[in-house]
Amino acid sequence: KSFVRKSLDKRSKKIYLIHGKGEGVLKSEVHHFLHKLRTENHIELEFHDAPYNEFGMGGATEVIFYYNN
Repeated sequence: KSFVRKSLDKRSKKIYLIHGKGEGVLKSEVHHFLHKLRTENHIELEFHDAPYNEFGMGGATEVIFYYNN
């Protein structure tokens, strides 16, 4: 959460959150947090599985931030 917030403060355009595959619990928590940021804090972002060729299948999430100015 801290990394995401720091990335927003720095106005990063794209970040990758590595959560591993496992049972999918951490991935679900990450996606829940991002969804909450988008809906409750009105932060424009999209997220999806990171590119397979760079991170493997389902082990990371790519987050893209959009800023109004």
